[in-house]
Amino acid sequence: MLAAGHDLQWQKRRDTSGYQFFNAAQRDRSENGCQLELRTGPKTKLRVGDLLGLRDSPDAPLRLGVIRWIKQRENDTLFCGLLHLADDVRTATVILENEDNKSEIPCLLAKHARSGKTLLVVPFMAGLRGKRLTLHYGPRRLPIAFTGWPVEHSRAFEAFEFGVPKHNANYPDPEVPLFTLELLDSLIEPPGTKRGTGKRDASPKGIF
Repeated sequence: MLAAGHDLQWQKRRDTSGYQFFNAAQRDRSENGCQLELRTGPKTKLRVGDLLGLRDSPDAPLRLGVIRWIKQRENDTLFCGLLHLADDVRTATVILENEDNKSEIPCLLAKHARSGKTLLVVPFMAGLRGKRLTLHYGPRRLPIAFTGWPVEHSRAFEAFEFGVPKHNANYPDPEVPLFTLELLDSLIEPPGTKRGTGKRDASPKGIF
């Protein structure tokens, strides 16, 4: 099953009208991606660079892929090459602070398929890199900074590695420590507990 949305409004919601859903067959699958075969209709709109969510079955974990090429056949069959981008996908929100205004940007957290590092996937917005950003994940709001140029990008989205801003007074290390999904999950556990045990954790988090 594929889900694609050109506006990339990824927040969990009941209204799915902004998405396209397909049943597709996977061909020539490898660690780097696969070829997809699907039947198309008049409302099918897929472009090179689109971000897709892919499940092998309704209960399977969601994976992220990027369309690299598209071939349309005369019998309404479409073939596309999909790069496997990331696994272990979660929804979140990035808050962009710009002077006196704050904008909420729906985003995805996911684990990069090749490096295993945690990525923040956001809709493409010119000039977003270098802005003052806050990640809203669960009940927590965490100041974040992108660590460099996008790991992957297209005209639809950008995927960044991210960490604690260098100006954070609680973390004097000049290197930006990267966030991981495990760390982010631990931060939304009830305060003072070890993940999955319910026991109090005496070790301070230190960076927030």
